[in-house]
Amino acid sequence: MNWTQYPVDDERPMTSDHDHKINTLERNLESARETIIELLPKKFHDWIKRSYFNCQTIEDCSKWRSDLTQFVLDNAEIDPNFSYREQRAACPLCGSAGHSPYVEGYQVPDGLQMHLLGEMSARECQVMLHMQRMVIDSVHANQKMYERMAASPSKADRETAQAFALKQLEDQRKKREEQRQAKAAEAAAKRERQIVNLEPHQILGLRAVIAGSDDMLANINTFTLDVLCRMELLKRIKGGRGKQAFQITNDGKRALAMRDEADTRLGKPTLVVDHPSDR
Repeated sequence: MNWTQYPVDDERPMTSDHDHKINTLERNLESARETIIELLPKKFHDWIKRSYFNCQTIEDCSKWRSDLTQFVLDNAEIDPNFSYREQRAACPLCGSAGHSPYVEGYQVPDGLQMHLLGEMSARECQVMLHMQRMVIDSVHANQKMYERMAASPSKADRETAQAFALKQLEDQRKKREEQRQAKAAEAAAKRERQIVNLEPHQILGLRAVIAGSDDMLANINTFTLDVLCRMELLKRIKGGRGKQAFQITNDGKRALAMRDEADTRLGKPTLVVDHPSDR
């Protein structure tokens, strides 16, 4: 079976000329889409060929479309003949150089993305459109085939359909876990940037709290301490009063350690205050 083909309802009996015509049109459409892909530049042809069968659900199709869009944007060839002021390129998929009477090519990346996705009233790339419909049709056809197999009197067919359903559930579980890990990693990176980019007055606020000195705390604005609390670098002691109610958290200590390390590398003097209660 050619890589662009997918299971279709070949076992359905032809009950009329109408059914025969529908079946013929579907096959012709498959052939036309296959031809479109074969005519694409090799890098795009190969990318689609590698990724096409990963689409098992409609959600997969949406991600596939986004990934293909990004791949096209990353590999668009800037043509200096289009403009000397901005980066512009023809669409790598359909070859269109835009429809403006004033300038050729699509501005990269925003203009080309609008063309690829048909956004903001832009004329949608027809190759992109057919590729999207192709993967969606493939998913629907596969799902129908496994639904038939699940209802089949054949035990082997039912077991195959059950295995397919279990694989889909496992794939979805893996995707959710990957998304969870990606979000956790993004949150950790954001937290790290937040700590690294603390302002000098915020560092002074942390040092004042860990020192527990009334004189040092008197020079720190309460708003600064409240912000550090919201950042979870400080916390308030229950029942505490005034600025002495603030206590440094482990993240706050880590922020100071990172700043001290950076100051040491730069040869700057570092204020280190020990406190018996290790606030």
